[in-house]
Amino acid sequence: MSNPTAPPGMASLISQVQTMIEESGRPEGFNAAEWVARWIDRPLPALGGQKPAKLMCTAKGRALVSNIVSRMQTGAYS
Repeated sequence: MSNPTAPPGMASLISQVQTMIEESGRPEGFNAAEWVARWIDRPLPALGGQKPAKLMCTAKGRALVSNIVSRMQTGAYS
């Protein structure tokens, strides 16, 4: 069931994070939806202090947020 108040692309972002955690080999006890819900409302230096949630309403913004999440997995996050 989807959340009608969730930002667009939230399900995709949660799936991306869940996949990353599963690939790490230690998914036990991790709740991707809860982590994303907390993370998305925190200002990020990589976004000039903006919250990822503010960018989720456009395709370009969602792509930027997804890219940041991908960089976290590789350790290239700044």
